[in-house]
Amino acid sequence: MLQLFYLLYKLWKENPEFRALTVTVLGLNATGVVFYMWMEKWSFIDALYFCIMTISTIGYGDLTPTTHVSKLFTIFLALGGIGSFISMAAIVSKNMHPSNSPFRKKKK
Repeated sequence: MLQLFYLLYKLWKENPEFRALTVTVLGLNATGVVFYMWMEKWSFIDALYFCIMTISTIGYGDLTPTTHVSKLFTIFLALGGIGSFISMAAIVSKNMHPSNSPFRKKKK
């Protein structure tokens, strides 16, 4: 687990694409939380939970948007968030394998 956190830290410091994707996913989550708290009158925890479940494609279905505006917003949240989340996960996955890691020391 510590290796994963170290990898995320190194990617954050050294990979601008990973940094941009992370900021995008966090920004989409923050925007979604504010939107659902305002439009659906959900609590902070419910709104955050819904955004994370939607972007990570888990989607239990226990919370659902009720208005047309919320449903449209959810479509765009999912389209932007899922793509960004998968791209971010692909970068992490690629760098988890020792032979692909940019942090691996090169032999001279």
